[in-house]
Amino acid sequence: MKIDRERLELILKEHHKDQLIEYPQNDETHFTIDYTILVAYYVELAEALVTDYKVVNRRVRDIVKRCLNPPLQNKKIIVNYKDIPDVLPIHELHSKHNGELVCFEGVVKRRSATYQECTHAAWECNNCHADNTYRVDYGELLYPPKQPCEKCGHKAGYKFNHKHSLFKDVQRVEITEPLNSVGGGYQPETIIVYFEDALVNMVVPGDKVQLNGLLKVRNSKKKNLFNEYVVVEHVSHLEYKFEDITLTDSEKKEIISFSKRDDLFRVLSGNVVPSIYGYDMVKLGLLLQLFGADSRDFHGSTKRGDIHVLIVGDPGIGKSQILKYISELAPRGIYTSGKGSTGAGLTATAVKDELGRWDLEAGALVLGDKGNVCIDEFDKMREDDRSAIHEALEQQTISISKAGITTTMNSRCSVLAAANPVFGRINPFKSISEQLNLSQPILSRFDLIFIIEDKNSEEEDKELTTKILEGYMACDDDVEISKDLLRKYISYARRHIHPEMTSDVVEYFRDHYVGLRSMARLNNHPIPITTRQLEALVRLAEASARIRLSEKIELEDAERAVELQQFCIQCIGFDEEKAVVDIDKVESGKTSTKRENLTRSVDILAQLEDEWDEVPDNVFKDSLEQSFISNPEEVIQTLYDENMIIQPHSGYWRRA
Repeated sequence: MKIDRERLELILKEHHKDQLIEYPQNDETHFTIDYTILVAYYVELAEALVTDYKVVNRRVRDIVKRCLNPPLQNKKIIVNYKDIPDVLPIHELHSKHNGELVCFEGVVKRRSATYQECTHAAWECNNCHADNTYRVDYGELLYPPKQPCEKCGHKAGYKFNHKHSLFKDVQRVEITEPLNSVGGGYQPETIIVYFEDALVNMVVPGDKVQLNGLLKVRNSKKKNLFNEYVVVEHVSHLEYKFEDITLTDSEKKEIISFSKRDDLFRVLSGNVVPSIYGYDMVKLGLLLQLFGADSRDFHGSTKRGDIHVLIVGDPGIGKSQILKYISELAPRGIYTSGKGSTGAGLTATAVKDELGRWDLEAGALVLGDKGNVCIDEFDKMREDDRSAIHEALEQQTISISKAGITTTMNSRCSVLAAANPVFGRINPFKSISEQLNLSQPILSRFDLIFIIEDKNSEEEDKELTTKILEGYMACDDDVEISKDLLRKYISYARRHIHPEMTSDVVEYFRDHYVGLRSMARLNNHPIPITTRQLEALVRLAEASARIRLSEKIELEDAERAVELQQFCIQCIGFDEEKAVVDIDKVESGKTSTKRENLTRSVDILAQLEDEWDEVPDNVFKDSLEQSFISNPEEVIQTLYDENMIIQPHSGYWRRA
């Protein structure tokens, strides 16, 4: 195609004037043209760029050079294009697009280290030592030329002269399709792309990007089969995290006005998973998790600001639906199922690249950095896989030592997990750790643990049925804030609001913490709160202040945080025998009463061993009952399971 030089120059000077002036002075090597401008004012050129990109773009580059003010001297220029309207799914990049400029979206799955690729190889003649330079096409192997030397005409052989050869920086990146662009029954496809020179290190695993580039193929060394790849010309980051969502001035004014409502928390929490009826405290906890708090540095150590939430409930109450909603609401939301996840899939795994070097492929917790990771069926994970995320939940880092690679990766994300009780339904007479296939160290890392029971109540059943049936009537008139505006509300708060505690709140938290522990100490009751719960209160209160768009954490935020935490602890940490809150029920899986009973039982067995070498089962049980230890069979079984006593013969016991 012959380009109308004057027409293109006029378009560039009118719509890219600032870039033409600034380009020669800055360090940029890429001159970016808005493709929508070409479509509007020079549609023939826009179409030619897609079908014959290399030739047409070379001519456009020459015209851009002439337009620069002042003109370029020896500076290299690369022309690329943004905002190409025809965005294709990765699975639709077929052979008909070979050699064309394509635009597609995806998530960065894996990124290699930067390496150098030879573009022009200089071969030094062994006879006259003159360089014979040849262009090397993308992906070609480097072989010495077979023809005679261009200078002396001899075939004395060549040796590669790397000093006189030309190289470029290249980075290999795997891009996978977003799940929302893939139909049911199809696996998201992956395509290899290459970033060159100034574009290297522009993306990291987990980024959602839109790429423009030239689709090419190379032989796969398997008969006549070829692998496709894309040489990237331009990259645009899509929503990377809540803070990256763009807002207009009118939307900012609407958000600020909305934050002044008296029923703010009722409206916002009610529109978190609006399709599910009830669970007001659970929705409030999820709302606080979405807004989050800032991480803090204390004398070299970092205190996380992300809030972790665990939902435990009966089957059929909508746990998966809640997780799906939260993962879709968050810009960097990752949804995964514990049953199909491994430790490596959640953290990182070591894989070989095309050069035989080991690289790390990011897992869900790394891909969800500065986002939300939702893990369904959390209890179905293997214990070895769950232990891999201990560090990610508290320190928010993942330490890797695999295949000679030792590094630490960030995992600054909020975790929302859902689990089913071991016995199918919640048993109110057993501790949460007894009903979950989860270890105490994992449970203690969650700021909020909600127990949701499917209770048989006629009044609640009527309200729930009405809500569900109304959902089938497609009536959304009662929605007081749209999902899109809620996303932007969260984005505005996380970007601009960074609340600090007032002296009143500090005193309130101190009195609450010290008061609960002092009361327990005076009445010889178990410990009701620890420093881990105190830190969780601070995060919850800060998130509450963010929702109000307040730069100060007020008493109402502190009271809201305490109320929410006490709601959770009453469900999971209530000691029925002493009728008091016992945080040990969560931290260790046993109330202080049960721990005392276990210790007394071992002491009783020690006394019986003075009379019996091996204590008969009936004698041991009678002694426990006489010491007012309830459920002796359960106590003995617990001691045996924890290897505190052994059974040398059937029906006899002794200390381990």
